Amino acid sequence: MPMDKLIRGKLISVALPAFFETVSSTRIREYVDRNLDISMLVAPVVQSFIYENRLYVRTPERKNILRREDLYFRRCRGVAPDLPEAMNRLFAHQNALGVVLRVRPQALLGWAVGHTLGSADLYEALQSIEGASYVRRHTSGRILLVDRVCPESPPE
Repeated sequence: MPMDKLIRGKLISVALPAFFETVSSTRIREYVDRNLDISMLVAPVVQSFIYENRLYVRTPERKNILRREDLYFRRCRGVAPDLPEAMNRLFAHQNALGVVLRVRPQALLGWAVGHTLGSADLYEALQSIEGASYVRRHTSGRILLVDRVCPESPPE
């Protein structure tokens, strides 16, 4: 069915020059990939926006997909030579517990260290009566206070 039969009201049909019919996102992406000028494809404001925001840049065809099976969590209770130095320093605390997250085989993604608290130790740890009261009301059992979480830069 023709468009003018589907639309009610005033319809204005506009035809673009043939050149603009060949402009597409694929063509813009190809020009950007080759470091060619795209000013003849888009308005200057659009061109600036594309370059400033790194748009139309192709991603690698073979993306690294992180699967759950590739993640490795390791619980730690003390200093070890294969742990990050900053993590080992935090293990000086008496009740310190740590978790290391790696991607197999050995790429470190990050780590966290904390220590357990009793309810009597909450005020000293939080330095707030309101905070200690809130935690007491909303928890039961052992309490883990996370001292530090550190993401590591992924390998290039």
